[in-house]
Amino acid sequence: MNFHVSDVGAVRELTVKEKGVVLDISGGTSMQVTAFRPDGTSFTRTPTFVGTGSDGKVQWITESGDLTLEGVYHDQLKLTLGSWTGSADRGSFTVYAIT
Repeated sequence: MNFHVSDVGAVRELTVKEKGVVLDISGGTSMQVTAFRPDGTSFTRTPTFVGTGSDGKVQWITESGDLTLEGVYHDQLKLTLGSWTGSADRGSFTVYAIT
């Protein structure tokens, strides 16, 4: 899926991996995704599991005011999994100008 400036309702899917292997995050709680715009500003969304979470997949949905600039955005999931709380590796996606 391509993302464009001002898109609302666009779905961004993330897959959590550890050392290249998909991580079962079905027991994950307190999940938050922080997305960083090309200018360094950020916003936070609450993701949902795509399925059960055993496949390591979550998704978040853009809202009004999220995709304000064209360029490369980075996003990062933070969650609690058992006694561990931390962040997954950052992902990236490109937001294109409206044509």
